[in-house]
Amino acid sequence: MKRTSKSLFMIPILFLLMSAISYGGLDIKEGLWEVKNTVEMDIPGATFKVPSRIFTYRECLTREKIFPRLEDNLEQVCKIVNQRIEGSKVVWEMECKDRRSIAEGVGEIKYEGKRFEGNMTLVTHENGMTAPTRIVRHMEGHWIGRCK
Repeated sequence: MKRTSKSLFMIPILFLLMSAISYGGLDIKEGLWEVKNTVEMDIPGATFKVPSRIFTYRECLTREKIFPRLEDNLEQVCKIVNQRIEGSKVVWEMECKDRRSIAEGVGEIKYEGKRFEGNMTLVTHENGMTAPTRIVRHMEGHWIGRCK
């Protein structure tokens, strides 16, 4: 009986230690953030340069939800396949699949308390296209207050 109660007592401690290890160096102020994204697209063979798109939004970020959201259509078809914390950086790899295309991406965000900056590159292979499309997203954000 004593062994069972000691084991049960250790579970929360183990969980806290694992959390401290996985987020140990991550310096993020949890709360409401304003996030600005600048998206550039390179389409091989195009006779023109696609203009950059800039969009800004507000979102609650926490240690459990450390990635700013993507556009709705990407969130539906993409998944994070590898994620790690390297000091104050979050680094990830992602895969996206739908009926018309397959894409692979890598990204990183460096948090510095009340601000962050990062990049994500997504290479898309669409059916019928001979060369892949490259999409680069530059992200920057700053903390603006508590989540409501």
